[in-house]
Amino acid sequence: IVNIGFDLYCSLLKQAITKLKGEKVRSRLEVTLRTDFVALREAEVVKAGKTMAAAFLPVSYIAEAQPRIQAYRRLAEVATQEGLEALRATWRDRFGPLPREVTNLLLLTEIKLSAAARKVTVVEVREEKVMLTRHGDFIQIDGKFPRVSAAQPDERLREVLRLIRAL
Repeated sequence: IVNIGFDLYCSLLKQAITKLKGEKVRSRLEVTLRTDFVALREAEVVKAGKTMAAAFLPVSYIAEAQPRIQAYRRLAEVATQEGLEALRATWRDRFGPLPREVTNLLLLTEIKLSAAARKVTVVEVREEKVMLTRHGDFIQIDGKFPRVSAAQPDERLREVLRLIRAL
């Protein structure tokens, strides 16, 4: 799990179980997302402060470990926008209003979904530069990599989503 990440582990495990049951295996999102301004763990946020967009399920939102792990698993299984909206509604009903960290976590999945729909396989944001890859080639706009300009890290996520949707 440490080597491949929890999301990929859950996804591969679910695919294997589905295959063993003889059911049709749904393809999983094949989008790599790397950013230099998103903190995926609470400890990173404490260390980085307000310079990072927090994107995780905080203990203050889902206190018990088992439901939090199940929530991450369900998020890793999302393959459509409808599935993401259903998960958002379920979390809101079960755990209450979504804190900023959870909204950002769902936004990361929405970025992956939008990228996958446009055949983008890599979304990387580094030093305000957005590098998108499709079929092994970088996507440039007017011969340049697009840039994010928002000052707030949370707003940069929304800007990346808008950029991908505009493709």
